[in-house]
Amino acid sequence: MSSILLIPLLVTVTVVILGLITFSIIQNAYAEYKNSFHTSIQKNMIEMFLFIPPEKMFILSIVLILAVFYLTYLITGAYILALTLAFIAVAVPRIAIHLMRKKRIKMLTSQLPDFLMSVSRAMQAGSSLSQSLEVAIQEDSGPVSQEFALVMKEVRLGVDFNESLDNFSKRVPIEEANLVANAIKISREIGGNLSEAIYRLSVTLRTKLETEGKIDALTAQGRLQGIVMTLLPIFLGFVIYKMEPEAMSKMIEEPIGWLVMAIIVVMELLGYFFIRKIVNIDV
Repeated sequence: MSSILLIPLLVTVTVVILGLITFSIIQNAYAEYKNSFHTSIQKNMIEMFLFIPPEKMFILSIVLILAVFYLTYLITGAYILALTLAFIAVAVPRIAIHLMRKKRIKMLTSQLPDFLMSVSRAMQAGSSLSQSLEVAIQEDSGPVSQEFALVMKEVRLGVDFNESLDNFSKRVPIEEANLVANAIKISREIGGNLSEAIYRLSVTLRTKLETEGKIDALTAQGRLQGIVMTLLPIFLGFVIYKMEPEAMSKMIEEPIGWLVMAIIVVMELLGYFFIRKIVNIDV
């Protein structure tokens, strides 16, 4: 009699212990993800001059993950597919921040030649480098103005000018920013006509942007083909699912279907990656 009572007790204790271990693992993973999310998002948002509390962004990301899981399960009824898409949705905020940062850097790169031209003209009119930068900051707007305004704020707070330029090139990790910072530092150290050096740098960067624009126009068809080739199998799969839902349901409900879908996704990503490598030409 005692052995009969002991078995349910052992089962209950085992289930409770496993539940506590699982809860502890989930809690630690949640805390680690939250800290990592706050750190990366806050750093990127500050660099883009977007002062949104990381806590709000974290709550929005959790709502997005739950919404993707619920809607996917509601539409398809596939539990595994809903979990997979919810797991993919975890990376959506980071991808969105990355795209926003990439767009900001592209805008800054396009504004940089005009900004340097304004600085050169102000210096030719008799202003110093600091005064010329202040004038250009007031005349221009956008990312380039924000970045150089931060440079001048650091200088006014006592930071060395060269160090402020180094901070600028670190915040904006592109070749053009590094080129501008080094050119200004070298010209200030060795002397010479600084306004002429900034003018020539502006012309060089403008020529580089024009060349990149021509290359982008010539490779636009290849990029579009890559997008079409990547999305076409997904579109065809959706059409076939609507036409033959019973046959296609095996792709979602059975393990062999999951394996096939995983192979398809990997091959699609590899194909798109290689196409992007072919059409992506650095100047």
